Amino acid sequence: MLADAHLLAASLEALGAEVRWGGALSLVGHEEPCLLQARFDDGVQLGWRRADDGSLELMVDLQRAALGGAGQRHLTEVGRAYAAREALQQAATLPGARVQLGR
Repeated sequence: MLADAHLLAASLEALGAEVRWGGALSLVGHEEPCLLQARFDDGVQLGWRRADDGSLELMVDLQRAALGGAGQRHLTEVGRAYAAREALQQAATLPGARVQLGR
Protein backbone atom coordinates (compact mmCIF):
# COMPACT_ATOMS: atom_id res chain seq x y z
CA MET A 1 0.00 0.00 0.00
CA LEU A 2 1.37 3.39 -0.96
CA ALA A 3 0.80 6.05 1.68
CA ASP A 4 3.68 8.55 1.61
CA ALA A 5 3.24 10.99 -1.29
CA HIS A 6 6.72 12.50 -0.87
CA LEU A 7 8.33 9.06 -0.92
CA LEU A 8 6.32 8.25 -4.05
CA ALA A 9 7.40 11.51 -5.71
CA ALA A 10 11.07 10.77 -4.96
CA SER A 11 10.66 7.25 -6.36
CA LEU A 12 9.06 8.58 -9.54
CA GLU A 13 11.78 11.18 -10.02
CA ALA A 14 14.45 8.50 -9.55
CA LEU A 15 12.79 6.58 -12.40
CA GLY A 16 13.04 9.64 -14.64
CA ALA A 17 9.40 10.68 -14.52
CA GLU A 18 8.35 14.32 -14.59
CA VAL A 19 6.48 14.82 -11.31
CA ARG A 20 3.82 17.46 -10.74
CA TRP A 21 1.83 18.13 -7.57
CA GLY A 22 -1.90 18.76 -7.90
CA GLY A 23 -3.78 19.46 -11.08
CA ALA A 24 -6.00 17.06 -12.95
CA LEU A 25 -5.36 13.89 -14.93
CA SER A 26 -7.18 13.37 -18.21
CA LEU A 27 -9.10 10.09 -18.10
CA VAL A 28 -11.26 8.90 -21.01
CA GLY A 29 -13.14 12.09 -21.79
CA HIS A 30 -13.00 13.79 -18.40
CA GLU A 31 -10.49 15.09 -15.91
CA GLU A 32 -9.97 13.91 -12.34
CA PRO A 33 -8.25 16.03 -9.69
CA CYS A 34 -5.18 14.40 -8.24
CA LEU A 35 -2.60 14.90 -5.53
CA LEU A 36 0.39 13.84 -7.60
CA GLN A 37 1.02 13.22 -11.29
CA ALA A 38 3.84 11.55 -13.18
CA ARG A 39 4.63 11.65 -16.86
CA PHE A 40 7.19 9.31 -18.38
CA ASP A 41 9.24 9.95 -21.53
CA ASP A 42 7.12 7.46 -23.50
CA GLY A 43 3.97 9.50 -22.79
CA VAL A 44 2.47 7.30 -20.07
CA GLN A 45 0.79 9.43 -17.40
CA LEU A 46 -0.12 8.21 -13.94
CA GLY A 47 -1.85 10.04 -11.12
CA TRP A 48 -2.60 9.42 -7.46
CA ARG A 49 -5.24 10.79 -5.12
CA ARG A 50 -5.72 10.28 -1.42
CA ALA A 51 -8.23 7.49 -0.68
CA ASP A 52 -10.62 7.52 2.28
CA ASP A 53 -8.33 5.16 4.22
CA GLY A 54 -5.35 7.52 3.79
CA SER A 55 -3.58 5.44 1.16
CA LEU A 56 -2.65 6.73 -2.28
CA GLU A 57 -5.02 5.55 -4.97
CA LEU A 58 -3.75 5.14 -8.53
CA MET A 59 -5.56 6.86 -11.39
CA VAL A 60 -4.62 5.93 -14.94
CA ASP A 61 -6.07 6.15 -18.43
CA LEU A 62 -5.98 2.42 -19.18
CA GLN A 63 -6.30 2.89 -22.94
CA ARG A 64 -3.17 5.03 -23.15
CA ALA A 65 -1.19 3.21 -20.48
CA ALA A 66 -1.79 -0.20 -22.08
CA LEU A 67 -0.07 0.77 -25.33
CA GLY A 68 2.91 -1.53 -25.72
CA GLY A 69 2.69 -2.70 -22.12
CA ALA A 70 4.51 0.43 -20.95
CA GLY A 71 1.91 1.24 -18.31
CA GLN A 72 2.33 -2.10 -16.56
CA ARG A 73 6.11 -1.82 -16.76
CA HIS A 74 6.01 1.62 -15.16
CA LEU A 75 3.67 0.45 -12.41
CA THR A 76 6.00 -2.44 -11.60
CA GLU A 77 9.02 -0.13 -11.51
CA VAL A 78 7.21 2.42 -9.33
CA GLY A 79 6.13 -0.28 -6.87
CA ARG A 80 9.68 -1.62 -6.58
CA ALA A 81 11.27 1.83 -6.23
CA TYR A 82 8.74 2.87 -3.57
CA ALA A 83 9.21 -0.36 -1.60
CA ALA A 84 12.99 0.00 -1.67
CA ARG A 85 12.88 3.62 -0.50
CA GLU A 86 10.34 2.76 2.19
CA ALA A 87 12.57 -0.08 3.48
CA LEU A 88 15.61 2.21 3.57
CA GLN A 89 13.60 4.89 5.34
CA GLN A 90 12.49 2.39 7.98
CA ALA A 91 16.01 0.98 8.34
CA ALA A 92 17.31 4.50 8.98
CA THR A 93 15.23 4.63 12.17
CA LEU A 94 17.03 1.63 13.70
CA PRO A 95 19.54 2.38 16.48
CA GLY A 96 23.04 2.83 15.06
CA ALA A 97 21.85 2.66 11.46
CA ARG A 98 23.55 4.77 8.81
CA VAL A 99 21.46 4.89 5.69
CA GLN A 100 21.82 7.44 2.93
CA LEU A 101 18.70 7.97 0.85
CA GLY A 102 19.59 9.18 -2.62
CA ARG A 103 18.45 8.86 -6.17
